[in-house]
Amino acid sequence: MSAKPKALALADAQQFAATTLERELAAELRRLSALNAQLLEALRDLADDIAGRFDMDSPSTNPGMRACVAEARAAIKAAEAE
Repeated sequence: MSAKPKALALADAQQFAATTLERELAAELRRLSALNAQLLEALRDLADDIAGRFDMDSPSTNPGMRACVAEARAAIKAAEAE
């Protein structure tokens, strides 16, 4: 019975660690991607709801509200372009 050379055992351990890390990273990326989609949809719904309740072109509409809707829509557009 021959034992694995130390360098080969170390290489196997590193390969296992890299493979495990890659699987963990892939799982985390899938989770974040799903959350990203949920957050994007929530932001879209929120911007649409606010814009539907207020006249975004009216000078009487709070400028901060108009700015928030504009920023939300810009963020949505940027996220969809990626």
